[in-house]
Amino acid sequence: MIIPEVRQELLKIAHELEQNGHKPIGRRLRELEGELYRRRGVHPTKVRSQAITPDLKRQIRTFKAAWPDKSEQQIAAHFKVNMGRVSEALIGKRR
Repeated sequence: MIIPEVRQELLKIAHELEQNGHKPIGRRLRELEGELYRRRGVHPTKVRSQAITPDLKRQIRTFKAAWPDKSEQQIAAHFKVNMGRVSEALIGKRR
């Protein structure tokens, strides 16, 4: 059985129980059925990396030219951006 089928079966059983005088048990089954739905995803933290702009791309490229020995991780820390953003700025794949 898949979860939607389990939910449907729980509701049928709850209805039968309620019809036969077992309302508290039927209500509890309905409550449990409600727990079988997928919860929405949430972002537990705020986005910390600033958005990449054309000006920031230029700054990153200029910085890398001036400091060729700096790693992408060090550049990312300097500009407070994600390492992926540094890579995109240097390689030029995103627009």
